[in-house]
Amino acid sequence: DKGALVGSALTAKSLDGYGVLYLASMDGADIGKSRRMLFLHLTAVSSQKLKYRSRSKNLVEDWGTPQRVVAAGRMDISIKNEGAANLKLWGCDLSGKRVEELPLKKADGTASFIAETVKDGKARYIVYELAKP
Repeated sequence: DKGALVGSALTAKSLDGYGVLYLASMDGADIGKSRRMLFLHLTAVSSQKLKYRSRSKNLVEDWGTPQRVVAAGRMDISIKNEGAANLKLWGCDLSGKRVEELPLKKADGTASFIAETVKDGKARYIVYELAKP
């Protein structure tokens, strides 16, 4: 399936765009037993108003403004975890501080959610925390 990644603990399917995914246990346990995990969904980031001299994007004409722009991307994420029924999901700022609790589907030892970098034209999240309260 184009755009799908399937691993022993993580399954990801691209819904829009592309991205680099990172899932790490923050308590030293294997992902399948972890009580606290960090998930990153990274897409392209550039300066606002960045201009290239050619379509090949190998020569910058104008570096743009210091403000950063994140490319839109959506991924359907599923994580296998023994305690999935008790996990909660938070969208976090770039420092890792929890901003808001997000919807998390739970079934058969799997926790699933949609990771999206942009929603309704506004920046969303690239940093997520999954944890048992």
